[in-house]
Amino acid sequence: MQEVGYAKQSVEGITTRAGVGKQTIYRWWPSERRFGLAAMAAVGVCGLVVTWWSDPLDKSAVPEMAQMSPLVFSARGIAPIGCAAFAFVLGVTVGVLVRRTLPAMALTLVAFAAIQLAMPLLVRPHLMPPVTSTFELGRTNVNGLVPQGQEGGGVQIFLSTSAVPGHAGGPTKRELCAS
Repeated sequence: MQEVGYAKQSVEGITTRAGVGKQTIYRWWPSERRFGLAAMAAVGVCGLVVTWWSDPLDKSAVPEMAQMSPLVFSARGIAPIGCAAFAFVLGVTVGVLVRRTLPAMALTLVAFAAIQLAMPLLVRPHLMPPVTSTFELGRTNVNGLVPQGQEGGGVQIFLSTSAVPGHAGGPTKRELCAS
């Protein structure tokens, strides 16, 4: 692809470069699009393996290295699949517009790196933070408790949403302060 660009790439060119027969490539990837999708799927599998492997580390992480930190976020869950898809589409778009392989690759790399830096530093801080609330569990908002295990298991708590502060139908801050 580097020699002729994405627009002029063919399965025949891939087989010649790889030194394999056309039947081998056509068996796995009948078109260039499927070859790109297979590459994104491979990135996704790698991302999910990294997520599985690092789950114990994420649970014990200090707040500076939590899952939403810029370095960690793009390497966990399905985020690598989205990054790979975006990079692929960005590369194809730049390649079609520039029509020169090396400059298109350089522009794609610079644009992708700039966007990867801009999102966590400039955009993500302005997104809405998660909403959390703390309230006391009591007779007015707990509908039931169900033990989950025989010995030392957890307890499932059923809440009445009409008595949970901040929930639709729940008491307002003014009502809570008055009581």
